Amino acid sequence: MASLPIELSKGNIMNPTSIFDAKYRKFMGDFFILQGLKTMAMIPAILFLVIPAYVLGISWSLSVYLLLDKGLSPMQALTASNRHTYGNKWRIFFGLLILVVCFMIVSALLGLVTEFLSVLAALLFVPIILGAYAYIYRTLVLEVGAISEAPAQE
Repeated sequence: MASLPIELSKGNIMNPTSIFDAKYRKFMGDFFILQGLKTMAMIPAILFLVIPAYVLGISWSLSVYLLLDKGLSPMQALTASNRHTYGNKWRIFFGLLILVVCFMIVSALLGLVTEFLSVLAALLFVPIILGAYAYIYRTLVLEVGAISEAPAQE
């Protein structure tokens, strides 16, 4: 699932069985180290102050994608994610907040009809969020990275 936004951001169509590719197995240890580092930092932030937890969550939201796509180490992925989201945290926060509020409204309205429709809305919400992260990744990492790596025009 973590590789889906990467492939979507590049305009590729992902085969559902590609999650079993060997190229992802080599990142398994780094993936769990990255998730452990994020969890160790997020738990105290959640316990003491909620707002820093949101800021950290948004700052590090691209770290898994950078780990898998660019082959960075866990610490490099956290640092790069923070660098890429710098100056864009409010836009990311409000964009995702709008999606969540829209989902809650649609789910509540469908839940009035039957619970099945509410569950169906929840299942349809997952690809929408993954698409949103693909857009964020493409905009902040791939397009900005391509601009910064392009040779200067004279």
